[in-house]
Amino acid sequence: MPRFLLAGGAGFIGHHLTRALLDAGHEVHVVDNLVTGTMANMKEFEGRRGFDFTELDISQSVPSGDYDRIVHLACPANPTDYQALPMQTLEVNSIGNLKLMDLAKKVEAEYYFFSSSEVYGQHATVPSNGLSEDSASIIHLGHGRSPYSTGKMFAEELVKAYYKRNDGKYLIIRPFNVYGPGMDPKTSYGRVIPNFIGWAKNGKPLVINGDGLQERSFCHINDFIGCMMQIFDKGMPPFDTVNIGNPDPVRIIDLAARINALFKNDSPHRFVPRYEFEPLFRKPDIGRIRSWVGWEPTRGLDEGIRSISSVPDPGGRW
Repeated sequence: MPRFLLAGGAGFIGHHLTRALLDAGHEVHVVDNLVTGTMANMKEFEGRRGFDFTELDISQSVPSGDYDRIVHLACPANPTDYQALPMQTLEVNSIGNLKLMDLAKKVEAEYYFFSSSEVYGQHATVPSNGLSEDSASIIHLGHGRSPYSTGKMFAEELVKAYYKRNDGKYLIIRPFNVYGPGMDPKTSYGRVIPNFIGWAKNGKPLVINGDGLQERSFCHINDFIGCMMQIFDKGMPPFDTVNIGNPDPVRIIDLAARINALFKNDSPHRFVPRYEFEPLFRKPDIGRIRSWVGWEPTRGLDEGIRSISSVPDPGGRW
């Protein structure tokens, strides 16, 4: 069975992927600097056969070991975090990325880089079938979100340039708004679904950024991890970049109404000024992954929301 190195494996997506890989019989070495990932996410794996954890910042050093697949998930992903940690966000996508690719070259491992749908930036409109892997990037520099979006964009270019010069196999993954159990609700501009649930459960107004007409497509973590496992099972595809997400969009105002209804919260919404440079539309075209492995998301939004109903009150605005 292939041996995996997961950089950033103590984060939200990483710990779910760790569980799935261990359940499938793989050896998994997780490295994480625990700046945004947590040891709480690693507790369930202690003592499991094939699991190892090292607290490590890949921007400083990478582990020694013989790996078959190296997966780069390491990066602050919550807007609250990456706006507070711009240098770390940029470094892990550049220095850390390069160090991991050098390791992959040395041990002849496949390389999987986790990018983001943020690389598409601010599209005024989106094609009916969504943003494809070939859609343009429209990103504004010099604001709170830009270290993350530009860091991911630079990282993608670095990966492609590296593998033009060096032999090896790689895949760039662009997740679209993945949610589910284990997300960390935070105040300020955090993740909308756990924040909405936390407020609704406590009978508080749901704080909506702008008019709530922004559209997002939310993909449940179980669907996302299922897709990743299909990719690992099938092997490297004949393309270098792939969207993974749910192509069924919802307006934020409608998401708020659905969550209030599910938790019987009658408090009125509270509207606050919209964040500048926030994308208004985000919907993936998943034709590429659908054609490659036959994957389709199956978890409906209401069912997915119920799966994370235990989140605490996040406090302030998202």
